[in-house]
Formats: sequence, C-alpha cells, structure tokens
Amino acid sequence: MLDRLTRPVEVDGHELLVGASIGIAMWPEHGATIDELLKHADIAMYCAKRAREDRVVVYDRAMSEATNRRLSIESGLRQAIPSGGLTISYQPIVEQLGQGMCSMEALVRWICPGIGSIGPTEFLPVAEESGLMWDIGEFVLRRACTDAAHWLSQDLPLGRVAVNVAPSQLLRPEFPGLVEAVLRETKLPPGHLEIEITEEALSGDEAGAERAVRDLKALGVLIA
Repeated sequence: MLDRLTRPVEVDGHELLVGASIGIAMWPEHGATIDELLKHADIAMYCAKRAREDRVVVYDRAMSEATNRRLSIESGLRQAIPSGGLTISYQPIVEQLGQGMCSMEALVRWICPGIGSIGPTEFLPVAEESGLMWDIGEFVLRRACTDAAHWLSQDLPLGRVAVNVAPSQLLRPEFPGLVEAVLRETKLPPGHLEIEITEEALSGDEAGAERAVRDLKALGVLIA
C-alpha cells in the first residue's frame, strides 16, 4: 500500500511527489471499541509523521504514554513562557592557556510543575513542533543580553555571551531586526553577543540563511 501511495502523480503535465504516513491499530489487542482503535491508529500515524519519512507504524501502549507526556510538556511550555517559568544557566568557556574565562554560553532550563526538571533535548523539539521556538528563543536572547549588559556595567570580564539559534528562528526574516532591537533595549555592545548557528540551519534554506548571517554581521555581532 505504501509503495502505491508514494508513487509520483501527474497533474496537468507536472509530476508531483506524494508522501504517506500510516498508523495501524488492530482489534482486540489495541482496543475493544471502534473509538479506541481510531484513537490509537491516530497516535501511531503521528509517530510515523514525526519520523519525517514515508513509513508504517503499528501502535503500542508506549506511544500513548509518550503522546501524553508530549502533550503535558507542550501545555506546560505554553504557560511557562509568559509566566517566567523558564530560566537561563550559563556555561563558562575558559581559555586553554590559562587566561581565564573568555565567554559564556546561555542555556535554557525548565522545571515543569507536576513533572519536574525536563532537559532541553526533550522540550526544545516539542517547542519546535508546536511553534513555540520563536518565543523561547526571544526569551533566551533578551535575558542573555540583559545579564551580559549588567555584568559589563559591573566591570566583570565578560568577553562575549553565546546564544544558540534554531533554524526556525534564523530563517524568519524578522530575526535580525529582533536582535537589533534587543541590543538597543539592553544597551549591550554588539561585539559581546555571539550567535551560534547549527549546520542544519545552513543546509536548509541556504539563501535565507546567508541573508540572515549577512544582516547579523552588519549589526556587529559575532557568528559561530
């Protein structure tokens, strides 16, 4: 079935590539009623979709547990972002030759009420899938710049503060404008901010990534 569904389709002389994600639930092991079977087949289908490739997934109970946890994380994040539930930790970067700390990296952290501490490797993919990454990225950027400006005002040897940027942030046309606005608001000199970009961001929309990097460098910020 999957092979048939994923064959190219010709429409008005154009060849279109069609994808398919299939979830399977079987009676009676996966549900005693039609509603249960449909619900569990739907869960399996979304597991197949998250794999980002054409595939068939058969339901198992662990999927329901994972889906419920994901929904809890997404719901908690939607509340944590506006209410100040996220925090920032800073990882110092020290010169190998003993010249002291040269910079620090801003790392987002979250303790979810009812669940506990959730690592960024778990909640950031949920944020990406649910469209929350922009808000989280803006929080991290603004907080890191605010803290860095304060430390500089105290004559602390900061060097630079590094902020990781997700591909979905970098490729939004308004991202360089956001960085410029935050630097202006916090009064942080641009040379003290380093934007860290992953290879994934550069290998997707190359033209968009190049434009964003060019605009960011024009502001005077560092790119890694």
